[in-house]
Amino acid sequence: MFFQGCRPPSIFLREKAMRSLTVRFLKFLCLCVIGGIQTNAAPTEKTVVLFDGSGTNLFVSSTGSESDWRMEDGALVSTPNTRRSNNLVSRLHFRDAEIELQFLQPSDTDGNSGVFLHGLYEIQILTTKGKQKLTNHDMGAIYGLYAPLVNADQGSGKWQTLKILFHAPRRDESGQLTAEGSITAWLNGEKIHDDAKVGNQGSEYNPYAYDTTPYLAEIQRIENFKGTGPLLLQDHDCPVRFRQILVKPLDDAAYLYSPAMKNSHGLPQQND
Repeated sequence: MFFQGCRPPSIFLREKAMRSLTVRFLKFLCLCVIGGIQTNAAPTEKTVVLFDGSGTNLFVSSTGSESDWRMEDGALVSTPNTRRSNNLVSRLHFRDAEIELQFLQPSDTDGNSGVFLHGLYEIQILTTKGKQKLTNHDMGAIYGLYAPLVNADQGSGKWQTLKILFHAPRRDESGQLTAEGSITAWLNGEKIHDDAKVGNQGSEYNPYAYDTTPYLAEIQRIENFKGTGPLLLQDHDCPVRFRQILVKPLDDAAYLYSPAMKNSHGLPQQND
């Protein structure tokens, strides 16, 4: 078992090992693409590095173009552009996974941002250090659904660690929900959610509904049928920093998404 008792997941690998793993994983995917094989399987015992500050960056913009967030001191910095929400979207799509990342909020701001699981369920990032009565809009909340169990916020100006165990909802071939998913999460080592159930309802500001794009609309269509989706980092006009972003798929459903794969998922054809 990867988890033991109530201890949070620890999916960090040594830096050299992480780089080697990412290279091997990407080589495997490239060989599959070149060979015409659908790249819909990722090694279940391996962690995928989405961003490590040293060249690996498996994120694109919400339009599918190259990421335009700044990189400073080994971190991705949330960077607004002409869009209302300049979110980043992982190229890695997964079903069930363990996720770990670090974030830092500027000390002179409320540090508003968020991490979206499958584009729907937002783990809120917002400075609420010391607040006694927490809501489903505060730091660590599953936005709009669940308040965190405890206030584990260490405040702006410090690197904080978020760890998530995510089991995606299950759907039938028509896209209808057949079983709820769940989120268990830790902030700075303290459990903030314990098997919180999630289904059709997500954040009201989820990027599929709020300031969406054709790129995201197609991802949502695939997600509704396949049950796989990306990790998104929210731009909320605040230069929140992210680093050491890792995902460990827990099954064989993970793959690197590309718009060129649009009709390779066995979905009903959509008129353009």
